[in-house]
Formats: sequence, structure tokens, C-alpha cells
Amino acid sequence: LSLITFATTANIVYSKDMDVTFAEAVDNIYADGVTNMSDAFMLANTLLDINSKQRAIIILSDGMPNKGQFQSIDELAVLSDNLSRDGVPTIK
Repeated sequence: LSLITFATTANIVYSKDMDVTFAEAVDNIYADGVTNMSDAFMLANTLLDINSKQRAIIILSDGMPNKGQFQSIDELAVLSDNLSRDGVPTIK
């Protein structure tokens, strides 16, 4: 389990190896004006264990993508399709 925030950049704010609890990491999330969802998707994909049968990426956002490589929902749908082909279940 990992938690990634995304604004200007995507950052890992929780993983099992970090010295913070999941609840603390969630409590420290704040809005920051831009929504770099594509970097979050790509970073999350690098964290997935390819050998695990339980792989998922859940995106929660307060805005539309407006920064990063993919800046529209349609472009993110292509990224989602690619993840799905790699065995990561997606819901659209």
C-alpha cells in the first residue's frame, strides 16, 4: 500500500518503508492549485508489484488534470487502457 499526492509533481507520501502512518500521511494532504494526474498514474504504476495478483491504482482528485503529460480525461483514458492491458484493473 502506498499513497501518492499530485499537484505540480507526484510524490510518495506513504509506503510501508516510511516513518509515518497512513493516517498521518492522509492528514497532511492539501490542495495546491494544479492537478498533475498523469505523473501520479505513472509513479503509481512503477510501485505496483508485477507478481501480485492484487494490483490497483485508485485516483481521488478535487479537479481535472491540468498539468503533466496528459492534461485531459481522454488522454488519461489512454493511459488507463495501457494499465489495463498490463493487468491493472481499471474502472472508467
